[in-house]
Amino acid sequence: MRKCTNILIAIIISMIAFATIAFSDEIFLERENIPSIKKSFPSDPDKFTFAIIGDKTGGGQGNWHIFDRAIEEINELNPDFAITIGDHIQGYIEDLDTIKSMWNEYIEHISKLNIPAFLVPGNHDITNTIMYNYWKENLGKTYYSFDYKGCHFLVLNTEEHQAPDKEAAEKALLDFALNDIQKNREARHFFVFMHKPLWIDSNKWGTIEEALKGIKATVFAGHWHQLMYEKKDDITYIVIGSTGAGITEIEVPQLGVFHHFAMVSVEDREANIAIIKPGNILPENISVRETHQRLRDSWVKFKPEMPLPPITGETVNGKLIATIKNKADKPIIAKISMIGDDDALWKIRPREMVIKASPGEESQSVFELIYSVDSISTHPKYVVEGYYAENLLGRQEEFVSFVDTGAMRKVSEWVTGGTISFPNTEDREAAVSFFTDHKIDDNSSSWQNVSANDKGSVDLDSIYNKPNNTIAYTKTFIYSPKEETIWGAIIADDLATVLVNDREITPLYDLSKWRGKAMFFPISLKAGWNQTMVKSADFTGGWNFTFMLNDPDSQLKFSSQTSSEFDE
Repeated sequence: MRKCTNILIAIIISMIAFATIAFSDEIFLERENIPSIKKSFPSDPDKFTFAIIGDKTGGGQGNWHIFDRAIEEINELNPDFAITIGDHIQGYIEDLDTIKSMWNEYIEHISKLNIPAFLVPGNHDITNTIMYNYWKENLGKTYYSFDYKGCHFLVLNTEEHQAPDKEAAEKALLDFALNDIQKNREARHFFVFMHKPLWIDSNKWGTIEEALKGIKATVFAGHWHQLMYEKKDDITYIVIGSTGAGITEIEVPQLGVFHHFAMVSVEDREANIAIIKPGNILPENISVRETHQRLRDSWVKFKPEMPLPPITGETVNGKLIATIKNKADKPIIAKISMIGDDDALWKIRPREMVIKASPGEESQSVFELIYSVDSISTHPKYVVEGYYAENLLGRQEEFVSFVDTGAMRKVSEWVTGGTISFPNTEDREAAVSFFTDHKIDDNSSSWQNVSANDKGSVDLDSIYNKPNNTIAYTKTFIYSPKEETIWGAIIADDLATVLVNDREITPLYDLSKWRGKAMFFPISLKAGWNQTMVKSADFTGGWNFTFMLNDPDSQLKFSSQTSSEFDE
């Protein structure tokens, strides 16, 4: 009696343990109040996946790159095993040396798989009796079956008629298939593989289809180079298309004419099948941080050599030097186009160029620009399309810089005041017109000191407590030891103009046009102190400006108040 009690207790403990295994994850989520989407966890310990590789041949001799990419992606997905669907080689020959060479080529490519692979014969693999015998002698059986984790796999040969004794071979195949189906009816899922879809174009399928009734089954074939799905009598039928075979791809996926492979996930008795286009499964290290930096460093760089044009109107010659220093592992190509509003103001030669740099190489080309002081009211643009290994890396459209802004001096000490609100902000054009016409009453304005931040930007938004629809005047004084004209530049949000010694020297800077890029202009300084004022406006959001001068020898001095310190 005690022995029976112990057995009963053991059974109860086992049941509790099973329940714990089955439901512990769900209970844990509920009890610990873990944020999650409540779905059932997989409960099948024998869940597995396998890949199906489609036709490689029947044309497509130049498509090994597609096949190889599929193999790489199958390795990334790491299923339990793979199975082909036939047509591994081009075939249709009888010369044994050529047959061997074709198989060696295929084996070389498919051996890149990290998992086992089962082969299914196709009509290109067994075109005649010589090829039939080669398969049996060098590859193995032409039809077979195996079990894996409670599922059964039956592989049939639709080319068994190429055997030396055709009738006996085909009868033996049918007997094998029917016997195999009968013996494995209790498999949790029954998979059948063949090359030609016999259920469509053969009267030989009826007997096998009848035997499969009542079994949880999925049948796969190939041959057509076109994906096709159908279901009848509770059996799923799928024709797998090309994995490198000859096709002209059609963009409509519903027609199934595109290169692909399949991934089958089996849980309990269900088979979930995903169709995958090669080129869409990527390894975890596809985007390495070091590569990011190398590609950024390899982007084309522009160096301007743009002399100031004389104010008397004569033209000058400038250069824009484009350079690629390729630090990447593949060629970098830059296609550059120069665009300008008025060819009469800017003569640019050439208008287009292509620069290519191999890994570790530096390549350079030069745009020649002819312009005058009148040209500067409009800045030409360049458009770059960058390519990495012939793949588009990015596109850049920028105004041409006349000076390297990174080398320009940023003025940091200012006073600001003279604020006024826009009378009408609903009409932007009217607001811009009001901004353009408004003049400050310098004598009645109160001023406060303000300094630029470490990046050289004057943050008016913070100074005036984030106002909207406001105009302000911000001024500084520039001391020049001599009379000279130099390059100046401004970046602003939203509107700005620059006045020097009470004379407006720039066109309107409008953020909607310049998009945060520098607008360049000549600035004429007299010997001594020069009052420089930035009139700026904010509609909404940030309000700031950065004012820069090209002063490579640091000859200029700046002060928010006039001083005689440098007058000597």
